[in-house]
Amino acid sequence: MRTPALVRALVVASTLAAAVAGALPAQPVGAVAAGCRNNSSGFTEYCDQTISAVGARGAIGLLGDSVLLGSATGLSTPSLPTMLQTNGYGPIRTSVTLGMTTFQSSASKRDASGFHWIARWKAAGFTPKTIVVNLGVNQLGVCTPATVGTCKAKIDQLLNEMVTQFPGVMVWWAKINHEPYGKGNGYSQGMLGWNLALDQARAERPYLMVWDWPTA
Repeated sequence: MRTPALVRALVVASTLAAAVAGALPAQPVGAVAAGCRNNSSGFTEYCDQTISAVGARGAIGLLGDSVLLGSATGLSTPSLPTMLQTNGYGPIRTSVTLGMTTFQSSASKRDASGFHWIARWKAAGFTPKTIVVNLGVNQLGVCTPATVGTCKAKIDQLLNEMVTQFPGVMVWWAKINHEPYGKGNGYSQGMLGWNLALDQARAERPYLMVWDWPTA
């Protein structure tokens, strides 16, 4: 999980994907990429894509919001799944949705619920050795450094589901590196709270690797 190949691919793709995600509101996407869905305004809002080829590094799942959506096949060139396949990973499943959070209770929002994708993967026979997560930016209003437990509970809920469904899995989770809607320079209290919660989770879970994207 801590291999340079994975980190290198993720650094490149995260930077590229952030640029794509930031540009999404500018103009509608023309064609719908394979495994993806456009919303009524013509923007790609969802992708669930699979590369079935087996790689020496094992199966890897990608789970995230608009930033990771921007790195999906057909939305970025090269895409993150393609780079991971080149670096020896596979099978690869990418499940990404605009506005995804760690958990949504409403059945109509299951595509935007990271928690519910884990059981869907298991039911489909996909068993990742590694899971890459980019979630949190859509939940920044729920905690600050002073109330970090609120965010920690949401992170723990998703991590607990991952290890329940996939014992022995390694999880790579990126810290938040941007604010939606242009909040200006510096880190907001929400960003600081969420990233602190990730640090606390990492200290408790040896299978969790947290990438400090803000300082990378």
